[in-house]
Amino acid sequence: MSFIWPWVLLALLALPLCVLVYMRLQRRRSAAATGLGSLGASTAGAAALAGRRRHVPPVLLLAGVALLVVATARPQLELPLP
Repeated sequence: MSFIWPWVLLALLALPLCVLVYMRLQRRRSAAATGLGSLGASTAGAAALAGRRRHVPPVLLLAGVALLVVATARPQLELPLP
């Protein structure tokens, strides 16, 4: 497999930076939530489940961006025909 525009794959290096920014925003969000105390508190089990589901959309977004970057590099495969 080869790529028509292999230099486009350098954009994949930005994905770890996006993960770091997301983690930093989540830390800031949890720090702000601890200052609120018990306002609007829910059960611990429901909060844990909601906490894990909260990360699904950003993960799907990053996976989609990664696929778009690879597709933009235009992969090609030569098939020898008899």
